Amino acid sequence: MPRRVLLLLLTTACTAEIGGDFPPDSGPSPLDVGTADRGVALDATPVDLGFDDRGLPVDGGPGEDAGFDLDASPGEDATPGVDATPGPDATPADTGPDLCQGVTCGGHGSCVTIGVNPACSCEAGYRPNGLDCELIPVGALNIPLAHPRLFFDAVHLQAAQDWYALHPFTPVANVGDPYRALQAAAHGVITGNATSCRSAIDWAMDVQFSCPGVSCDPARWDGEGAIVTFDWCYDQMTPTERSTFITRWNGYIADLNAKPWGGIGMEGNNYYLGYLRNDLEWAIASYHENPQAQAFLDYGLDTRWAQSLRPYFDGAAKGGQPHEGSAYGRRVFAYLTIPFASITMLGRSLWDETPYFMESIYWLIYSTTPGATTMDNGEVVFETFPFNEDERWLERDPSFNTAQTTLGTYLAPLRGHWAGAPIAGHIQRFLDLTQHEIDDPFAEYAFNPSSFPVPAGDFSTLPLDYYTAGLGTLYAKTSWSAQSTLFTIQGNTPVAVGHEHRDAGSFQLWRNGRFLARETVGYAQDITGYAGNGAVDCGNAVGHNTILFDGIGPIGYHHHRPTTLRLDSQADYAYFAVDLTGAYEVADDWSHREDEVGNPRAGTIVREVLFVRPLEVVVILDRLSSEGTNPADAVKTFLLHFPTNPTAIDAQTYQATYGGQDLRLTTVWPGTTTRRVIDEAHGIGQYRAEIETSGTVESTFLHVLEAKDAGATPLTISSNTNGTTTTLTLSHPTRGTAIFTFDAGINSSGGAFGFAASGTPTTLLLRSDVRPLVVSTAGPAWGN
Repeated sequence: MPRRVLLLLLTTACTAEIGGDFPPDSGPSPLDVGTADRGVALDATPVDLGFDDRGLPVDGGPGEDAGFDLDASPGEDATPGVDATPGPDATPADTGPDLCQGVTCGGHGSCVTIGVNPACSCEAGYRPNGLDCELIPVGALNIPLAHPRLFFDAVHLQAAQDWYALHPFTPVANVGDPYRALQAAAHGVITGNATSCRSAIDWAMDVQFSCPGVSCDPARWDGEGAIVTFDWCYDQMTPTERSTFITRWNGYIADLNAKPWGGIGMEGNNYYLGYLRNDLEWAIASYHENPQAQAFLDYGLDTRWAQSLRPYFDGAAKGGQPHEGSAYGRRVFAYLTIPFASITMLGRSLWDETPYFMESIYWLIYSTTPGATTMDNGEVVFETFPFNEDERWLERDPSFNTAQTTLGTYLAPLRGHWAGAPIAGHIQRFLDLTQHEIDDPFAEYAFNPSSFPVPAGDFSTLPLDYYTAGLGTLYAKTSWSAQSTLFTIQGNTPVAVGHEHRDAGSFQLWRNGRFLARETVGYAQDITGYAGNGAVDCGNAVGHNTILFDGIGPIGYHHHRPTTLRLDSQADYAYFAVDLTGAYEVADDWSHREDEVGNPRAGTIVREVLFVRPLEVVVILDRLSSEGTNPADAVKTFLLHFPTNPTAIDAQTYQATYGGQDLRLTTVWPGTTTRRVIDEAHGIGQYRAEIETSGTVESTFLHVLEAKDAGATPLTISSNTNGTTTTLTLSHPTRGTAIFTFDAGINSSGGAFGFAASGTPTTLLLRSDVRPLVVSTAGPAWGN
């Protein structure tokens, strides 16, 4: 959604981001953290509207006090017990025997009553069209007349029953949330147990809400549990319950489809995916009993999927990395499990209509650490590199870990769908490596390893580097070993999510079980501000390894997205160059308020990184220019976060030791800088090095970031310049020597690199464009 449209949406509807991703008490993942109030402008000067540090308006509307945590209660949008459809919920099916008089359904179905209206329940191969049953067009979904219609076709129901015979489970007797409703309903459909279904039905019939605001948390939280219960336990419902449910959810789905927050233009937002899920599931579950089902299905498949979400997946989200972050983004993959697996079983594979889902598998693999990460309490977990908003990353409890929860449910159907292709083996290897179980019984049983066996693949056959073009993120590692070094940099800004951190250009580093350089994670939580002044939201640029101008980094109302200029993956190195200028430059329609919401001192920002595998070192080259009044006076700041308080080895080098690892940062250029270390505090903060220069319009930062065993011999670093070209030499007594040359100036051009295990390296020109990466069921492959 264009920024000016999103602003109009936010200001006219009087809302900020509302609610969160997880319902209260949602089964095995109820992560109880406090609700953070976003109704306070953190570091903005109000003019007409108040602005938080993200540039979003805070004007006391309904979203102001709704909270920004993932466990937010329904808040102001939810009025339990109030049905969205005025008047009686339903009219029992037997209230008017004359309602179906003369309705023949074209001879291919039977008339039923829904509320006070007649409708057609069509036979297999036909679908309702008013009071007629028409032949299903070629290529349309072939939705069966009988239930279940969602997730369990004959093959997968039999597979579930076979697995249940060997691995029985007992659902809770008293269902109180959607997760347990799905458990009970799954038990009912697999075993035919009427008691299990009744407990789920009673809960589903109690799900009622009113959402007059711009979004609706209860629908997203409870929708799937209620709708799937209707389908899986349909035969156990009374005619009155069915009629009541259909009338009620027709009103809910129509209302959700009209919601602006989570509507068209917010494809990367969890509300969007939750509403799409509900729309498709409800259309399929009620198809032959509900005259509105076809319209809902058309809206879901045509408007939301074909015209909106699929182009987003192929464009802004290309590469499979969800823009909403390491918490929300990974969590909502499973929103699509039941609807997309069901549609595949009904004759159309949305999984294969875009490479996004194949890409998402490899993004999961590459963004997860190759070995378990050791926490401060000694526990080890597999973890993702954090990005965007993630309030739970620091908890690192495997049962609540946002890097893993619901991934098994998402991956199980895809493993079966692509069985026989290498990607299925890579999925199995990922599950084996992380030891993550399939979260939900319906997915575990329908796609069990006995009915759908897949041998684990070998990650060592995959490239060492992966790139997501949408968010411009490069993942590069030294090997697939658990003791390897893994580096990542995010070069772009999120799209269509509605809330994000100011993290364009931020980089992170992991080695041998420890995060040595990462962003400061959080969600509506404070950290110490720039130069130790006050407190700012952790989404502020100071919480990330970015560049600042007079204390300001990337901004919210930015002019355009950054551009990846150069990208390469080779045996000894990975190379990446990005023009970040657009993330610092204010949008045209906000130029009159640049001093308030922009970064008036920022000019051009080009960041280049070179990851040298044999030396486990990252070279970071920043080409910067400043603007505004007296541009030479602008203070340019390089940021790096350490997990522990670093020691100043000398005037150019900081070193921090953490978990038997050393992180060593050397400032090669400029020769003289102002340096300080800030304790970010507030419970989530790290130690932030702020390295600064001023006095010239154009400046160059050249840093070397080295990861090594604690106490091991560091690199020898030297540089030489002839005025137009600089040569950086990195030498180690046992690992070898690397030479990196680059041209002076604000633009990224030219340059060369060479490495030799012994002797003097021969340098070759660096790639001048972006090397393509293509993903298929065989895996990712770098082009020429």
